Amino acid sequence: MIGKNVWHIGRVATLKTFRGRGYARQILKRIEKNAESKNIKKLELEAQVHAISFYESLGYEAFGNIFLDAGIQHRRMEKLLK
Repeated sequence: MIGKNVWHIGRVATLKTFRGRGYARQILKRIEKNAESKNIKKLELEAQVHAISFYESLGYEAFGNIFLDAGIQHRRMEKLLK
């Protein structure tokens, strides 16, 4: 949590053998439902650049400059909730 009405999602990772089965999507949807039930208005995360399109498919929007985290390019993303 980073503010009264904003939650920050930490690392989202799926073991390579389980990728493509929709687990990360299910987890993120569950986080959204939980956040909405607590009147959270915005979710934020830091996505690896190669995963931005995945988060965009869930309604997240990238903002700010690319930055390095553990030597990997990332970009901040956010999603406004209802």
